Amino acid sequence: MTGVINDTNSVDVAVIGGGINGLVAAALLARTGRSVVLLEAATQTGGMATNAAQLACGLPTSLIRRLKLKKHGLSLLGSHVGRVALDPDGRHIPLGGKGRAARRATREAIFRWSSRDAEAWDSVTASLDGLSGALTPWVVGDAPHLHDLDRRQRLAWALQLFRLRRQGRAALQEVLQLLPSNAADFLDDRLETDILKGALALEATRTSQHGPRAPGSMLHWQWERTLEQAGSAGTVQVAGGAKGLIAALRDAAMAAGADIRCSAPVTQLLIEDQTVLGAVLEHGEEIRARCLVSAIDPRSTYLDLVGARHLDAGLVNNLRHQRPGGALGRITLTLGRRPTIARLTDEMWARRLMLAPSVPEVERASNAAKYDDLPDHPVAEITVPSVLDRNGLADGRELLTALVPFLPQHPRQGWSKARDLLAARVVKQLSAYAPDLPDLIEDISILTPEDMDPAGVGLSSWHHLDLAPDQLMGFRPVAELGGHDRPIKGLILAGAGSHPGGGLNGRAAMRAVRDVLAEGRRERS
Repeated sequence: MTGVINDTNSVDVAVIGGGINGLVAAALLARTGRSVVLLEAATQTGGMATNAAQLACGLPTSLIRRLKLKKHGLSLLGSHVGRVALDPDGRHIPLGGKGRAARRATREAIFRWSSRDAEAWDSVTASLDGLSGALTPWVVGDAPHLHDLDRRQRLAWALQLFRLRRQGRAALQEVLQLLPSNAADFLDDRLETDILKGALALEATRTSQHGPRAPGSMLHWQWERTLEQAGSAGTVQVAGGAKGLIAALRDAAMAAGADIRCSAPVTQLLIEDQTVLGAVLEHGEEIRARCLVSAIDPRSTYLDLVGARHLDAGLVNNLRHQRPGGALGRITLTLGRRPTIARLTDEMWARRLMLAPSVPEVERASNAAKYDDLPDHPVAEITVPSVLDRNGLADGRELLTALVPFLPQHPRQGWSKARDLLAARVVKQLSAYAPDLPDLIEDISILTPEDMDPAGVGLSSWHHLDLAPDQLMGFRPVAELGGHDRPIKGLILAGAGSHPGGGLNGRAAMRAVRDVLAEGRRERS
């Protein structure tokens, strides 16, 4: 589509989508002196992140400093937020955290279950850290693309392989053997304590469509783990939750000079000679841009906004067959007071509580979604954000949030009937650990995959696409879009469906900004 465009509607960069990645891209690009407009279809910025909990995994401290987010109101209440493997009888196992004391507490808790597991724990974590270390350069750096590697990328590949080889043949062999395998086998081969293995299996697969016995679940686990650990503060709790982070990013973008426009849905891109010229809004307004950054999902970007007529048939087919990440739900309980869980300390209450009794229970929960059913015994990651952030709550009251994985996008009975059933099953599962919970509930808020995907594109996972071997690095979102030779010049992806994935960390946007700046340098040379 072409047309005469008013120069007053001309900018250097137009950003589509006002989620975390869109806001990060707009703020960083505006700080380079470029004129930037951000176009968000909804009435407010935030995207899917408005439904997220109060934890940000792997938020880069470099991004906090560059955008001066603390000056714009960002407040971090806790760092390196660990997990707890819950036990109904009170023999809980704290996992993660930072420092020798945290590691010692984990080993001592495991020892109460199994001296064998306590002895093996350091070896298990060393293997996991080795895998994460091997992935780190690819997760935090640019996505290497196998069929158009330039000299710099070839050197990066060679350097990383050399680093792995220097660690010894055994370390290299372990990386090559474990990453394609499944998480359940890794855990069963090394540990025997059910609640410990269950908690780790849930950590491994909570954003996947598949359970811990699925091939590739080990790579999915370690990719997410590397994203989480890539931020020097690990997983942090943000005051005000994701909305607090969104507000700080929005203020930082506006302070840098970005124009943020809500209720401005883009319906089509202006394209001529396979080059993007700008965007058309719902009511016909046209905005010219030298570069367009899309922070929405890749399928909507290319199939709906670009259109199949501008694309190779193979690319269209590949985009249509992308596999989404696992569908998630979120249940928030307002409680009259904190429930009673045997021997759960105040420090443990501030962690992520893993409701996953064993690996088979996690696997069974994942199977139901294959048949468009709810799990009979859902597993969940529980947080109680009000332990550190009262956020207007009356004295004594608490907020408890359950992130529930392995849900069908469209259950057979429909979400109008299934939503209350899901809440009832989650509360029943929790009551096995906190018997007084049902009597403390004052209000229930339920977000289904349908609620978390208001655009109706079938993506309720914060990664948009599954973190599978054929949808990572240079193959993310598809091989044709993973390199620098893009089918539409000037159109750059920055959403969770692009490298390295989603979450409240902005890394996909940071990578996209590097591409925008590199493209600008190539045009000038």
